[in-house]
Amino acid sequence: AGDVVKVGKTVELEVLDNRFETTGTRYGAMYVLQVANATVSRNTIAGASGYGIYLAGSGGDIQGNRLRGAAVGIWLDGSSRTAVSGNRVTASDTWGIALQNGSSHNDVSRNSISGSGQFDLLWDETGEGNRWTRNRCGTSNPPGLCEP
Repeated sequence: AGDVVKVGKTVELEVLDNRFETTGTRYGAMYVLQVANATVSRNTIAGASGYGIYLAGSGGDIQGNRLRGAAVGIWLDGSSRTAVSGNRVTASDTWGIALQNGSSHNDVSRNSISGSGQFDLLWDETGEGNRWTRNRCGTSNPPGLCEP
């Protein structure tokens, strides 16, 4: 099995108001690669064996999504100028929301993350200018990204 939604090399993508129950997918529910200005909003994702939402792009908006039971809830991989806000991520196997591989100038705010296997919020500290505000969660790496 493959991804449920897989998009690459495009501009102005919108994925809105969907419900995905994706047990057994190879990578995850949404795979958005080299996309500028992606909007992923108000989706419900349950049971993704990989990531819930994977973004490698710039200028995105990931907001108001509900994710449960993915390996990684929301993963920004080398992404920039993306807003990740108002999402609810529960029971991720490893990380609830992760920024890695040079992700820079992103705004991660007002998310609720709980029950992640390793960390609710993860940043590998390779990017710069990321803002972490008003995220309700219990664990983060580095420490201090969560607000109780």
